[in-house]
Amino acid sequence: MFTALTRVIKAGVVSFWRNMAVSTATISVMTLTLFLITAIILLVFLGSELVKELESKIDLTVFFNVETQDEQIQKIKRGLESRDDVSSVLYVNREEALQQFRSEHADDTLIQETLAELGDNPLRAYISIKARKLSDFEAIGAFMRQDQYTPYISKILDDNSQENRRAVAKLQSFTTGVRKVGLTLGLIFVLVAVLVSFNTIRLTIINARGSIRIMRLIGSASFFIRGPFVVMGIMYGVIAAIITMAIYLLALQAIAPRMNDYIGASFDVFHLYADNGWAFLLIQLVLGVLLGGVSSFIAVRRYLNV
Repeated sequence: MFTALTRVIKAGVVSFWRNMAVSTATISVMTLTLFLITAIILLVFLGSELVKELESKIDLTVFFNVETQDEQIQKIKRGLESRDDVSSVLYVNREEALQQFRSEHADDTLIQETLAELGDNPLRAYISIKARKLSDFEAIGAFMRQDQYTPYISKILDDNSQENRRAVAKLQSFTTGVRKVGLTLGLIFVLVAVLVSFNTIRLTIINARGSIRIMRLIGSASFFIRGPFVVMGIMYGVIAAIITMAIYLLALQAIAPRMNDYIGASFDVFHLYADNGWAFLLIQLVLGVLLGGVSSFIAVRRYLNV
């Protein structure tokens, strides 16, 4: 069985090289198709990473009056932690807030001198609240604005979270749009790639009809006659996948610095793709093999009756 499979693969490789002109055209169309599909996957993946990063920066900050006791703040903190829509609550007391402020402005002599002249700690204790979902912030804000808490609270700061939430909503909308448009374009290109591969195999079968006739006369099994053409189709997909992977690695390596500056993310776009390179290559290989293998199998069943 292994020997037979080896012969079929060898015959498919030989046929591939003999029909290099049409093979090149088919590989080009498949590469374009895989390039588009990979771009869609990469954009959706990149959008998801950006959403995660933005969500990690979103919080609701509640500043307390100077007179509010630590025990009361701890009680409010426990009440927040008991809510199902709260992911985490960070409490920073006045001393810790002052220490952080001094550390952040260690090089600013004017601020340091001003703090020294004031004597008393002018900063307020606060809690930073992170929600499980973006939609939960509204309910958490309403919870903190209840009459039982307002006497202890100086200010609720959620301007930054609202801005980030709007950015996340826009990004999610963009990602959804890319997915829908990409799916439509992807299906069109898949259809074109299948048709081109189908016609390439059809032309190859027509050109090889003399050899096929001889193989029939000597009683060759259908596996030996049909197999090489299916191998050709699979080769188209594999080569297209490798070319697509190489194009993305080279292109992203060149343009990633500008992309990183533009989107302002903490992660590197090139490394994001390279670190998941095997996953992307596997997707490209599977799609390529399916495109080439299925189209060649249909062509063989349609035009090669053995």
